Amino acid sequence: MAKKFNPEKRVKYLLAKAMRATKVDAKQEYLLAQSKKKRKKQTKPEREFEKLCKKLKLNFEKQKIVGGKIFDFYLNDINMLIEVHGNYWHGKDLEMENMNEIQRKSTKNDWNKEVIAIGLGYKFEIFWESDLLKNNELCNKRLKTFFD
Repeated sequence: MAKKFNPEKRVKYLLAKAMRATKVDAKQEYLLAQSKKKRKKQTKPEREFEKLCKKLKLNFEKQKIVGGKIFDFYLNDINMLIEVHGNYWHGKDLEMENMNEIQRKSTKNDWNKEVIAIGLGYKFEIFWESDLLKNNELCNKRLKTFFD
């Protein structure tokens, strides 16, 4: 026996489907806008990392959207996502219980980004503000090793 067509049920289904699609599109639009904004307003450590990339003549993208997250840099030739972390905002060398709310939130987001990146088949690395600003040569050498 054939299923009886229920127009009300079908309309609800189609509306729910459209709403999900709209939410996805709205999130994608939001991410694109945030990515564009971040490209224009980089942090000092991000500018230092970009200088390193240019010095080494690397093929890279800034503010790459992957898996619903925005990553600071993407190195195209080696399929690597890079995050540049500020010491304060990302709680460098602090245990979770010693972090403030913002640092804990950043750390959880950082962990989620790493899981997404690796889970989607990207290589993933973090560069710290203190290293980029005070030990630039070490960062330069570290970046070169990814291409050896």
